Amino acid sequence: MARLLLLICALLFWCACAPTRHPSGARPKPSVPVERARPDTLRTNPKPAEPPPPQAPAKAAETPGRRDTAGPYRIVLLLPFFSEQFDPENPKMPDKALPGLQFLAGAQMALQKSPVRLAVEVVESPTDDAVFQNLQASGQLDRAQIIIGPIRSGRLELVAAKTRTARQILLSPTVPTIGLTTDNPGFIQLNPSLRAHCAAIIRHARANLPPDQIVLVCKQKETDRLPYCQEANTALGGSRLRELVLPDEGAGWKSVNLADFIKKGKETAFVVPSWASQDFIMSFFIELLRVKGDEDVAVYGMPQWENYEQIEPEYLRRLKVHISSATWVDRAQADTRAFETLFLQQYGTLADDYAFRGYESVKFAADMLARYGLNFPEQLPGIAYPGLRGKMFFEKIRTEKNADTGGDTWDYLENTAVQILKFEQYGFQAVH
Repeated sequence: MARLLLLICALLFWCACAPTRHPSGARPKPSVPVERARPDTLRTNPKPAEPPPPQAPAKAAETPGRRDTAGPYRIVLLLPFFSEQFDPENPKMPDKALPGLQFLAGAQMALQKSPVRLAVEVVESPTDDAVFQNLQASGQLDRAQIIIGPIRSGRLELVAAKTRTARQILLSPTVPTIGLTTDNPGFIQLNPSLRAHCAAIIRHARANLPPDQIVLVCKQKETDRLPYCQEANTALGGSRLRELVLPDEGAGWKSVNLADFIKKGKETAFVVPSWASQDFIMSFFIELLRVKGDEDVAVYGMPQWENYEQIEPEYLRRLKVHISSATWVDRAQADTRAFETLFLQQYGTLADDYAFRGYESVKFAADMLARYGLNFPEQLPGIAYPGLRGKMFFEKIRTEKNADTGGDTWDYLENTAVQILKFEQYGFQAVH
């Protein structure tokens, strides 16, 4: 934590002393070798001396409009640090600054391994709407060929509209919104949308069961999610999936006989694309356990279920609960252990999901630039890119406006790779 604090101090010093942040084109030093040990075997308070605050490397020569794979390529990291709430005399970071700091720390580790020359500029994403609009109007973001961020959904649509006009590449590392932009082939959504999660769940369920043994369950206000499941099922062929829609207020079990939806003597899978109410999910589990008897059932749900604290593990086991996940980190992999170990050594704190996202976003951009140059978005469809959190697989997304155009026309690109996890004895594990 202390080293992350140094990171933000250095950033604030840089912001204060340089009205225009200078991009860094110097090639970083290679990463140091690390012991490939599990994070839980490491000390939580490392003893080595604190490293000096990161300095902005010297500006590299740049060639405007250059499109080969030599670089340097101009990248802006647009991240929130909440610097207006930071007091140097009382250096306690607000908790909401941690995602941006973790993301930046992960990004710095990726820069150490970049196969191409990158001119990287870190720009704070302001919290105030007027200040953010001034940032966009200032032209500061116009110098970038690639923008990574913002990591908050409220700003992304504004940035996407601007990059579409400027023909810049925009990597969205965290926001999973469907249809946020149109006619924007340079927009790349790294975080799979709800549609991708529903499709992955239906594919997994249909690999084991026919359509008449799968039931969709949700509340009335959540019915807009069901078409994603039905579309995925239609693509696989077969009859329409049964739907059970419950009233928004209360569980509604008195008016519904859940046993009527269970296939006697066969396995029945219930797909529940719901996450807003832990109480609703808990009541569904209790009712399903009450009525199923000896019948074989499985339940599919959303990533948020993994963080539910009030649900007994025994319920998850008896109901064979599966969830979708776009953030599965296999800590048995040597690359993952090496990243977490080095992160702890460099910053004195554990890497969270934002650190992984920062690392993967920058590493992905650098690897694609090395392979294809600035034309890499055109090459992405069909490519499987290996990351620390699993493979990314990119598809062309067409909104209703361009649904029938086909060919090389698309609105944006989305990573649609979603892992299915199943609850085992000690927690959720990836299903291979």
